[in-house]
Amino acid sequence: MAITITGNTEIGGAAVHVQLNPKATYLRTNADAGALNAVAIDLVALGISAGDLVVFEQTGDFDADGAGAGNTDSRTLMSGVFSSSSTLTASSNLDRVSGAVTALDFTGAAVPNNNSPVTLNGSLPTNISQDFGVFDDTIPMLMPASATHVFFTGIDDFFGDNTDPDNDWGVNIFRPMGVGISGIGT
Repeated sequence: MAITITGNTEIGGAAVHVQLNPKATYLRTNADAGALNAVAIDLVALGISAGDLVVFEQTGDFDADGAGAGNTDSRTLMSGVFSSSSTLTASSNLDRVSGAVTALDFTGAAVPNNNSPVTLNGSLPTNISQDFGVFDDTIPMLMPASATHVFFTGIDDFFGDNTDPDNDWGVNIFRPMGVGISGIGT
């Protein structure tokens, strides 16, 4: 996992870019020997605390069917999940993220979960209620009180054959800066 810090001219703050491995997931897998565990990103170490606004922005794409399978490097679907822990349980478990925490939008309301498909092998459910969609636009969320980490995954039913030939699959993480309007209209 590569982490770089870049400027973000849209918001005005510094963004942290995390390159992701498309084989890595926090979702349940079944008969998927090439799948890897998603890496926990320590948000507290990045200076993001409970109650802070945070934005996750999906970048790049990946090939969901492996090299030579006829598909292109064009899959962009991503989910994330906040956690109070950096621990993932066994890949056969539905609720692999130990300490998963429901995401909150910028008003403090629960964010709807991002539905994920059943596993390719065995059609086992993978959907968890705490995860959220990550897109290439920027929607701020509140860092939940008990959260310290976040995990990301591509949306797929089989991870072991995923590739990223141009190494652009990842996520930008940043805190939006408040600009311009005070409570008195200035």
